[in-house]
Amino acid sequence: MSERPDRQERQLRQAKSAAAPAGNEHDPSIELFRKVADYASVAAILLVGAFCIFRVPYWFPSREPTFDSPSYALGFNNRVAVLSVWAVAGVLCLRSLFWRQAKPEPVDAIFSWVSKRGPVRFLGMPISVLLLFIGLDFAITLCFYYCIPHLDEYFEAANLLQMFHVSIKYHLLPFRDIAWCYGPALFYIPVAFMRCSLFLGASAEIGYLVCLMFLSGLGYWLLFWVVDCFRIKVADRIVIYSSYVIFFLEMSMGVNGVLLRFVAPYAALLWIHRWSLKLAASRSPTAAAKLCGASLLCALAVLSLSVELGIAYVVAQAAYFAHRTIFGGRFWLFGFLGTAVCMPLWWLVFPESLEMVMGVSKGGYNMPIFPAVYMLLFLGSIFWLIPKLFRVCMTRQPGDDVSLILAWAMLLMCVIPASLGRCEFGHVAHYGIGIFLTTLAVSAKWSRQFYTIYALLFFVVYCVAGRAVNVAGLADVLQPVRMTLAGRHPVPTSQPSPLIAALHLDEVTGVAGPLGLDGTTRRYLIESGKYAPQYHPDYARVGTMADLDKKIASLSKASYVLVPEGILSLKGVSDEQIQASRQAEIPQRDVQQSAWLGSLYLYPIEFKTKHLPLDPTMIEARYIVAHYRTVQRANGWVLMKPEGPEPVFTPTP
Repeated sequence: MSERPDRQERQLRQAKSAAAPAGNEHDPSIELFRKVADYASVAAILLVGAFCIFRVPYWFPSREPTFDSPSYALGFNNRVAVLSVWAVAGVLCLRSLFWRQAKPEPVDAIFSWVSKRGPVRFLGMPISVLLLFIGLDFAITLCFYYCIPHLDEYFEAANLLQMFHVSIKYHLLPFRDIAWCYGPALFYIPVAFMRCSLFLGASAEIGYLVCLMFLSGLGYWLLFWVVDCFRIKVADRIVIYSSYVIFFLEMSMGVNGVLLRFVAPYAALLWIHRWSLKLAASRSPTAAAKLCGASLLCALAVLSLSVELGIAYVVAQAAYFAHRTIFGGRFWLFGFLGTAVCMPLWWLVFPESLEMVMGVSKGGYNMPIFPAVYMLLFLGSIFWLIPKLFRVCMTRQPGDDVSLILAWAMLLMCVIPASLGRCEFGHVAHYGIGIFLTTLAVSAKWSRQFYTIYALLFFVVYCVAGRAVNVAGLADVLQPVRMTLAGRHPVPTSQPSPLIAALHLDEVTGVAGPLGLDGTTRRYLIESGKYAPQYHPDYARVGTMADLDKKIASLSKASYVLVPEGILSLKGVSDEQIQASRQAEIPQRDVQQSAWLGSLYLYPIEFKTKHLPLDPTMIEARYIVAHYRTVQRANGWVLMKPEGPEPVFTPTP
């Protein structure tokens, strides 16, 4: 009996000692220390990260010359910048997992539509919001079409319509006969619409216009559905949807810039998640086959719209089914199998699409990353959002949405290289659509004050400043629109090209325009069947020396070339003279680049050329002067033909 009080006293002391640390956790001084340490750790990571993103890439300049690449000229390596962004995001994820205390994150139920009590009914956004923006986009598109005399001479539509017209006339296929930088669906669908328009007796431009409005409307609907999947207030969803659509209102008149291309990966991921959960209810052999087929079709659908986004989607979908297989059983392995089959099947049908992606990744058309406001907002969104997403995935008993959140985070990480390649306003907002949408949705669930500030900042930076930069950059292109709105509708010329009679183009066939042609002459050559197509019809898709080699090699299919007369002055000019001339132009070019990039970034830039990029027009012009002879000259143009049966061309090693 004497031991019982001692035992009780000992237990009481143990209880007090066990309770002492818990009480100290709420000590104000300890809480303050933790907050200061928390903020200090984040600040240190971000400062080091900023140095790695904005300065370190200059230490590792790209060694492969590229064309029209300010990054190469400045010695900035975008690959190093992308790796730095991934590294900073990874360090922040590790800090979130091991440094911070465990607590619920606002992304836990960001997509959830089921609770413990059963299905939760959420009000959807009113369909009138979707119809309003579709109607506004259609009105802008029709207005542009009415104001522009020749759509095939306007901004993005110029290059695209040229390729579509040539494809219809000469039955050319993308990646095989003609260079194409986007998904094949964005080639075949417009061509199909244009063929139907011609069959019905209308112009091919009408078919292209209808196709453009169809794809734009489909993109607005798909974004509407994706935003409506976020489990936040209806008003917040309307604000998020409206903000992004305002930025995406089409002005380029190009099918390559439609919203459908950029929102498709996220819509496909949400759809495959919901569809696979329904199939998992039975887990029958039929359900397994459907799961395999659905995963394959989703991946192919996204690849058909955008090859680079499709590759990112395949990685995300593979992560989704791998996570499901680990925690959910062998049934989910069929979804992983469909995803794994996708890429070999794709490259079996479109092997050249891999060359296109690899060519872009080598630095062609890349732009250096500067700490402009829109870039800081984009990077800040990544570093705030990604750790929250991955933190939710680190559990041994994941719920139904954890696999989706993991795949979503993987998709966001995989699109960062595309966003930080040609990283001006448009490309960052287009490829970064998932990052911005998710950040807006999560912040609306996390803090009203943070959400309000972030939403206002996004609207001002992207929808106001970004749209202003877009319009300013199209000042010359929009001149016909301004003239029409001022009551002076530009009358399209009905006169034939003066080169037809002057150069006797009606008597020749197989004429190529490797250095570019005016729209009237090009239309005549295409419609009369006298045009000789090239794999690279212009320099908009020539990014590396391999691309230029292929462009010059395709001249062998042409009997004649029609080029500006000024290139004849290059005959007898040495490489040293050309190099000296280009070196002398560097100061003037640097001033122009500083002004151009400064207007795009809204950031003061002092451009200083460190590496002189190759000039593809000069290389091809010198090749033509060396291997072709003059047939006719007129109006500043010269018609030339090969010196021998076929000019000798040696590709650059």
